[in-house]
Amino acid sequence: MVARPSGTIADLSDTVFDKSNMTNFSDAVIAIAITLLVLELKLPMLPGRDVNAEFFSLLYSELGVLVSYLVGFFVIASLWYAYHRFMKYVVRLDGQTVILNLVFVLFIAFLPFPTSILGLYPTSPAVVIFFALTLACVSFTFLLMRSLTVKNGNLAPGTDPGIVKAMNQQSLVSFTMALLSIPVAFVNPVVSVLMWIFAPAINWAIIRSRRSTDKR
Repeated sequence: MVARPSGTIADLSDTVFDKSNMTNFSDAVIAIAITLLVLELKLPMLPGRDVNAEFFSLLYSELGVLVSYLVGFFVIASLWYAYHRFMKYVVRLDGQTVILNLVFVLFIAFLPFPTSILGLYPTSPAVVIFFALTLACVSFTFLLMRSLTVKNGNLAPGTDPGIVKAMNQQSLVSFTMALLSIPVAFVNPVVSVLMWIFAPAINWAIIRSRRSTDKR
């Protein structure tokens, strides 16, 4: 039998599908997306006018942009946290997981765009729905990635089924809340925005409930 030389296609494939490579790439994309949110925080110049007298009124006029930044940051940070909690249990990557991970970060990289529009028109149902649809795409991709990873047996041996169930519930909650916020936007766009914030809060409650169950 001839020994396979190093540097073959198979070796390259193993390197591409290394978990640390994928998570580092995802971290970089997420960090850039959060940084892009900050670039939307700008105040107009006040040449020849009293800045001290008008600063706070000017800041208040940009309240929509500030709120949209906080919402965008909170959503992306929550996705980053959930992503790393899940990847902690993944021991093997396949092509499906890698492709879905790329789609996942694609939508995250896109989030600063609807976030910037939300800052300009925070009470517009169409704008809120546009953001909600993007969030739904992110959540659905993450849910699909989690489900296929479990189905393909890529989690660490002996992983608690309860943990897997809790993580799937979290993705389902995020996806459901994003979809439900769409019809709500026609009635009250502000409530839709609050629903995006409540989704991570509900997921946190699921985590706390799981930890309390484990201690019993």
